[in-house]
Amino acid sequence: MYFDTRGGYNNRNKITFVGSDIIKQDENIVGSYWIYDELYRMESGYEAHMLLAGEEMIELIVRCNDIIIEEE
Repeated sequence: MYFDTRGGYNNRNKITFVGSDIIKQDENIVGSYWIYDELYRMESGYEAHMLLAGEEMIELIVRCNDIIIEEE
């Protein structure tokens, strides 16, 4: 997942969910804004709950083995 970080407080613009499954995705997330998240530790990794805003509110839930956040 890539982010437009212009005007942000850091330059980390890429997040990779390693070994991931999308549990829930309401709509197309392209062009939306990440406004809230919750991260839960699971037995074999993480479950990330994200709330995005675009024309409507979008919920995205991803279960993964690891998360890598980097600048590209």
